[in-house]
Order: sequence, then structure tokens, then C-alpha cells
Amino acid sequence: MTEKEEQRFNKRRKVEEASFNSDSDNQTRWGYYEDINQVEELRQWLNTKGIRELALSNELTARYQDISLSMNKRQQDIYDESEPTPQIPLNLALESLENISLITRQKKQLNIENFFSNNE
Repeated sequence: MTEKEEQRFNKRRKVEEASFNSDSDNQTRWGYYEDINQVEELRQWLNTKGIRELALSNELTARYQDISLSMNKRQQDIYDESEPTPQIPLNLALESLENISLITRQKKQLNIENFFSNNE
């Protein structure tokens, strides 16, 4: 690497790493992109002259459709979770529980009757 290339490298590295604190915890933290435009910005930002960045750029390009669909699905899931769930009136809920209880008792009674009628 020439001296000029090394200066450019160090300058870029300084800019890239400036967003991180000096905490050693930063190396173990994860982040995520919420929007496909952020992924596209990353892909365009990558230096494709580097082997690893070229490989990442190629993977992002190859999987762009899947990534986009997944991100849209996740956004829809988040939206669906934020909608309030419909509330069942208490009297209907209690009536349903009573009906279930009645049906359960009737089934048990039939099972008992069937058991004794089969064993006679």
C-alpha cells in the first residue's frame, strides 16, 4: 500500500469508526436496518475494490428481493401488533365458558354411560 493509499485508508477508517464509542462493548452489539433504502445505501457505500466488501455487495444484490420482502413482512407484522385486539364483552366470554363447561360435563357423562353399557 502506498503512503497516499494508507492515508486515504486511515482517513476512511477514522470516519467509519467515529460513530462508535471507545467502549469495548461496541464490538458485541448488533444493529438492524428497518428500511430497504438503508440496505441499498449500504450496498452503494461498499468499496467493491475490496474482496470482502465486493462479496457482501454481491450477496446483497443477489438477495435483494428476499431481503426486501422480509423487511416489508416484518414492517407489516409490527403494524399488525400495534393494532388493538378486539375485546369480547365479559358477559359473552362468561357465557362461552359456561357452554364449554356444560359440553365437557355432557361428554364425561356420555363416556361414563358408554363405559358401563359396554361392560354389562
